[in-house]
Amino acid sequence: MCLTNASKVKIARKDIKCYKVALETEPNVFQGPYYGSKYIVDNSVQTVPHFETKADYFIVYYGFHSFRTKKSALKEISYWNNRFTSRGDDDIATVIECIIPKGTQYFRGIFAPDIDALKCFASEKLIFTTNIFISK
Repeated sequence: MCLTNASKVKIARKDIKCYKVALETEPNVFQGPYYGSKYIVDNSVQTVPHFETKADYFIVYYGFHSFRTKKSALKEISYWNNRFTSRGDDDIATVIECIIPKGTQYFRGIFAPDIDALKCFASEKLIFTTNIFISK
């Protein structure tokens, strides 16, 4: 997942609620749908190993990519399921409520699968809360 139309890097002045789409691989361990990154859902602050503070031609490749609304995250699940059900990936149906902690560097932008531009973030830190929503 790449963030496009990225803003300049910002610093979170307060905690920012966001939503991450992932597949549960074992209890409290989730995997991202695009690059297979693993996430532990335990309310702790997690930091990406690599975060760049400049967007490359308004595109951000590194960082925790998340959606600004639960509705956008659910649209992403629908997109993913419609595109990849033939591969058997139709069980990607988990949305995790997350927090970009105050003081964290982040970008705002969009993710545009098949033209449906979804508002997103890319951040250097993320808290994966235990609030999990299943879309099935």
